[in-house]
Amino acid sequence: MKKLIAFVLAAVLLGIAGVAALIVSVTSSLPQIMKVTDYKPLLVSEVYARGGERLGDFSREIRKLTPIEKIPKRLIDSFVAIEDRQFFEHTGINYLAIARAALANFTSGRTKQGASTITQQLAKQLFLSPERTYTRKIKEALLAKRLEENLSKEEILYLYLNQIYFGSGAHGVEAAAEIYFRKKLDELTLGEMAVIAGLPQRPSDYSPIENPRLAKGRQREVLNALVATGKITQEEADKAFNEPITVYLRRDYKEVAPFAVETIRQMLVAKLGEDKVLDEGIKIYTTIDFKQQQAAQEQVREGLRQVDKRQGYRGPIKKIENAEEQNKFLLSVRDALIKDKAPIRVVTPEGNIQGERPLEIFHKKDAKGTIVGNLPDYLPVGKTAEAIVTRVDDELGVVYLRVAEAEALLDISDMSWARKPDPTIKADNAPKLAKPSLAVKANDVILVKVTNNQFGDGLTPEREKELQAKIAALKKANPKFTAPNFAAFAQVGLEQEPIVEGSLIAFDLKTAETVAMIGGYDFKTSKFNRALQAKRQTGSIFKSIVYAAALDKGFNPATPVFDSPIVYEGEASTVEGQDTDIKKMEAAQSRRKIRGRCSVPFSSCSLAEYSNS
Repeated sequence: MKKLIAFVLAAVLLGIAGVAALIVSVTSSLPQIMKVTDYKPLLVSEVYARGGERLGDFSREIRKLTPIEKIPKRLIDSFVAIEDRQFFEHTGINYLAIARAALANFTSGRTKQGASTITQQLAKQLFLSPERTYTRKIKEALLAKRLEENLSKEEILYLYLNQIYFGSGAHGVEAAAEIYFRKKLDELTLGEMAVIAGLPQRPSDYSPIENPRLAKGRQREVLNALVATGKITQEEADKAFNEPITVYLRRDYKEVAPFAVETIRQMLVAKLGEDKVLDEGIKIYTTIDFKQQQAAQEQVREGLRQVDKRQGYRGPIKKIENAEEQNKFLLSVRDALIKDKAPIRVVTPEGNIQGERPLEIFHKKDAKGTIVGNLPDYLPVGKTAEAIVTRVDDELGVVYLRVAEAEALLDISDMSWARKPDPTIKADNAPKLAKPSLAVKANDVILVKVTNNQFGDGLTPEREKELQAKIAALKKANPKFTAPNFAAFAQVGLEQEPIVEGSLIAFDLKTAETVAMIGGYDFKTSKFNRALQAKRQTGSIFKSIVYAAALDKGFNPATPVFDSPIVYEGEASTVEGQDTDIKKMEAAQSRRKIRGRCSVPFSSCSLAEYSNS
């Protein structure tokens, strides 16, 4: 018995010694606790157009540093209530919470509760990896104690609220407020604060964009915690919960001027270094004119589409024959168009998206039931979208389509260019498409551009007359024939994504500032900036610069110019002042050996004649 007791005591002592050794080992490897002034988080650098419009940003993490005094007290209360109610009482570790969580996890048979304090979470965020090991938990606890010893509670909250991740790329509370609600912190409602405070535990699961029902459930937990801690009344909590919440989809600035923004990034990185540009939150003001940039981008894209059409139609994007898959496709197109039109979601108290509805055919009718519109608000005239071909009618020369929730018709006149590509045929001499079925078939997915709210409004008088004649002929041949109700269809034109590329760069001639830059059709598919990186001849447009230089030198449109290389026999290779001394040029012309391009061989011609030769 004595031997057993001695063995147990020895084992206990060894265990204590082992734990002590582990703590000493872990402590020696801990990072040095910083002062709050040493906190240098990764910040987002913002790029602006000349008028102050936001063009884009550069960052490794999207974060805006906010002093603790500028963070609303109710938002701080929300975090403390849901994450760490004893935050202002404990010294880094909440032993009572650890015991309570251990009991709850043991009785449930799974990890149901956590016991990390705000200080522990901060220690993990600042100094440790996300690995789940006992060693890391020991480090976390020791670091939390050190943080409490070196920093005030307000300083810990300042670091915590600026450091933690909220999902959708947002780091820190101010970035979360801007990304989800497009508001400043002092503009947030109580309900919005509760949503933000509920995110850090599981940012993806509690996202009001991705999972609105879970987000509302988490919001209720935060509001109840505020009531339990006496920070708000039950009436305030209920009112906040029952208010619809408007959340925004993440803004993609790179759609505005992607090539210009990327060029600016490369220039700044070369001059200032990557860390300065990506991490230090600098503000970059450019000479880009926002409106001119948008207009230039639109015109380049439209011009490239028109050039591409001259080469013929490469065929549909894909084919979907299964009805269920077609429905999923149309639904995805609708959701993408809605997102593009209005990137907001209104979350109801029940956790639903306001206005969300099943896929259905859209028609707008007047009081008498007459169809007066076929386009939902997210599908305006001029919009390009993918559509499914439902039927091809070669007799009338029309194609029936579904574009999201709209029914549309594609007329043969709006797809006459869609011949099969043939490089041996010049575009000007290419035959027009004889019938729609030569280009598209039922169940094809094609790209179309909305041209009119009702089919027929965009037809030429000749085509409209031809169509009515065909309908009359079909009725005569078959009395049971029913003509389509064209008023129930929108009108579209056939499009295709171009493979031809182009670019544009525009300058302010008075200041030499770059006001617009487009490096290609689509930055997402090709980052190559053809405006700057492509080595191309300038073409005839450069003649105007040459002529302007000549006029600056004293030439006029009647000044003789000799268009041939000069060979001097027994003389220097150049004649000083030959650009202005016409007599010397005329004397030299008689000795030239190479034929020029003027209309009369080896003779002089005027500047105006040369420009046309």
